[in-house]
Amino acid sequence: MKTKVWLFLVLSYTLTTFGVSSIKNTSFIPDLRIVRFDLVLHFIEYGILAWLILRYLDTINQLSPWIRQATLVVIFCGVVGGLNELWQLHIPGRFPSVVDGIANVLGAVVVVFLYRLRKCVIHFDQ
Repeated sequence: MKTKVWLFLVLSYTLTTFGVSSIKNTSFIPDLRIVRFDLVLHFIEYGILAWLILRYLDTINQLSPWIRQATLVVIFCGVVGGLNELWQLHIPGRFPSVVDGIANVLGAVVVVFLYRLRKCVIHFDQ
């Protein structure tokens, strides 16, 4: 895909995370915090965001060292996740959580690690 398409996907997905966080918690929506299933959703959500960013960086042929790219991706996901948690202060029935923020960053870290591992394996096979 073209660079602009990946950038559009990253920005759209990022904005969508804020849109979903803007949905107020109502009585017919079960409170998932009892079983903390929402942590798995945070992990997956920000893992997907990390993957989209990595794909975007691949299309612009970023020549910076891999560790710099990985750090940039994790920091971006952490900042977006943190801002998203703070955004929930203004939504009725929603509450920010440090644990949710940690799950966001862990999702990004795991995907960055797996993405790099995949690239190393492909490079090794060639």
